Amino acid sequence: FSIDVSFPNMLHAVLVKCDVFGGKAVSANLGEIKKLPGIKHAFIVEPAGQGNNSLVSGVAIVADSWWLANDARSSLKVTWDEGAVAAQTSERYLAQARDLAAKAASAPAPAPAPAPAPGGGRGGGPPSAVIGDVEAAFRTAAKTIEAEYFFPLLSHAPLEPQNSTAHFRDGRLEIWSPSQIPSKQHPALGAGIPPENVTFHLVRSGGGFGRRVVSEYDNEVARIARLVTEEGAAAGLPSVPVKLLWSREDDMAHDQYRPTGYHFFKAGLDARGKLIAYRDFVSSTNSVVPANEFPRGFVENVLITSQNVAPFDIPIGALRAPPTNGVSFVKQGFIDEVAIAAGKDPLQYRLDLLNNPVGAGAAGGFNPARARGVLEAVREMSAWDKRGSLPKGTGKGVAFQFAHAGYVAYVVEVSVDAKKAIKVNRVWSAVDIGRQIVNPSQSENLVHGGFIEGMSHLMSWAITIDKGRVVQKNFHQYQPTRMMHAPASIEVRFLQTDFDPTGLGEPSLPPAVPAITNAIFAATGVRIRSLPLETQGYRWT
Repeated sequence: FSIDVSFPNMLHAVLVKCDVFGGKAVSANLGEIKKLPGIKHAFIVEPAGQGNNSLVSGVAIVADSWWLANDARSSLKVTWDEGAVAAQTSERYLAQARDLAAKAASAPAPAPAPAPAPGGGRGGGPPSAVIGDVEAAFRTAAKTIEAEYFFPLLSHAPLEPQNSTAHFRDGRLEIWSPSQIPSKQHPALGAGIPPENVTFHLVRSGGGFGRRVVSEYDNEVARIARLVTEEGAAAGLPSVPVKLLWSREDDMAHDQYRPTGYHFFKAGLDARGKLIAYRDFVSSTNSVVPANEFPRGFVENVLITSQNVAPFDIPIGALRAPPTNGVSFVKQGFIDEVAIAAGKDPLQYRLDLLNNPVGAGAAGGFNPARARGVLEAVREMSAWDKRGSLPKGTGKGVAFQFAHAGYVAYVVEVSVDAKKAIKVNRVWSAVDIGRQIVNPSQSENLVHGGFIEGMSHLMSWAITIDKGRVVQKNFHQYQPTRMMHAPASIEVRFLQTDFDPTGLGEPSLPPAVPAITNAIFAATGVRIRSLPLETQGYRWT
């Protein structure tokens, strides 16, 4: 793994950055730090570039070992210019989102948008959709349902923190990195040299999940390696490799976070329980708003609009199954509410919608027949129609998602006791990823892993911002799902359909979360509209 890269005479670096995003180092007690045992270099790193590809300001400490470099942090005194981001908080984002939603609800409906282009099988789509006349349909509806849903920022929290090793010599940079897309955050920026003067070695990573798409640590180590070489040359010393390793706290406090989303839903039903109007106003943090998502294409009147909270200066990026990893929770949760309000079976209600496309039907590559296929399969697998015989405090929930060209449906059985302790008893999953499964055991493993990661998203994971800083700093504040919490059984069935094969690691995650929350409603009558559950008094059994 990248963290294991080692060379003779290699030095080890830490880069201390401002807790506030975008803060700049003004001065530091560098002379004192250089006198500490084993410390070879200490200097301020100046910022360069803009956006995710930028090199941020900080103080680099370079030593004979990482332990010595990291230990020196306790003696470091830095004067920071925290900047405007220090005024930002999660509470302000939520208040602004609600204000934007209230204004949007009273504003005139926008003009109909042109039909979206195919989405290439990812799900998601353009930022708005205007079909029919939602407000007129609400006025004639026999029943309306409104709900506010929220999902938080998430850190990727890979087991291996960000790291990279670089050697700068003779105007060239050689680098060993676990980057997912090396050229996207080209380390030439940090080294201040042309890209053709960089030799890149791609090393195995200890977890990525989208975090290593943005490899700013490559720019950081490139700048540090160059300054170390130049300072060494001035002292008559040869150039040496430098390994930069973030601490766990660095990794969680300076991530490229999964965007948060605030969804404000309203649905209208006719006297028979048919969904005739569907509105979703989304206030987001610069994330993709998927206007193509189900139930669009199956409702006559649809209005989906969005507006970003601003300013929002927290770095965001891709996390496993972007953007549906959060959107599936809110969309599949609300459609479950609609089904219950209509007095219908939630799984059958989804099938009925999918059987009746409106106009040109769904967009973005969505195939309703394939979605029906996984729902019908999981219905049979889970004995869904016999769920009425479950004991008190136990329920089954269903959800499905089209994401990254794959179709996945889950039915989950959970038990919830009087103290809000939750146990996931059994899970059934039907998957359509095309005509060929090359490695059945690994494919099943990807479904298991996607579901269990979804359990982490559900229960404990949330990144909150206070005074421009991340509150959560390590796993004691950001608990992943443990082995003891995993369900005893996750049964997987792959449907062999006549479509090109696609990936599975991403589509297996999103519907896990709403399947569990919908099961909690079935067991308790309590609807889950925000995450994580831990903040609402829930825990795993």
